[in-house]
Amino acid sequence: MAIAERVAGAMPHLDIRTNISARGGRGPTLIAGAEAARGDVLLFLHGDTTLPDCFDAMVRTELSDEKVLATAFSFHVDRDEMTKPIAGLSMMEFTVNIRSRFFELPFGDQAMAITKQRYDALGGFPNEPIMEDFELVQRLRRCGAAGSGYIKTLPAGAACSARR
Repeated sequence: MAIAERVAGAMPHLDIRTNISARGGRGPTLIAGAEAARGDVLLFLHGDTTLPDCFDAMVRTELSDEKVLATAFSFHVDRDEMTKPIAGLSMMEFTVNIRSRFFELPFGDQAMAITKQRYDALGGFPNEPIMEDFELVQRLRRCGAAGSGYIKTLPAGAACSARR
């Protein structure tokens, strides 16, 4: 929550709300946030993820292309908070980004964004405590397979905490 509050304080023009809560896991919490949102673009940010500078312009630019169904940032682990190297970390980042870019399988820790209109049309997140991001991505992929567009992984990285 502290990261979202910092972003909200630094970018008041985005009207970011950080006081949304729900019981039952991440799915119900994300649903509550989407229902409370007042903007035309939804960006789902994990509490341990930091966004790159100008993230809002990147997301809006890509979502203005009608073939882009949703966006996600490249996966990156924040090495600044690491006390010692983690074996295989670069390989994990590489494979996550391959999965995301080539197979259109980003997950929630990549700060997925979607228009409110498309989110509502797809039925939003399922009311499940876990794997809610996977289900939404599968719906988006089915739309893409039907010729409606694709999920775009942005080259800029969202930095996830190394604590996980």
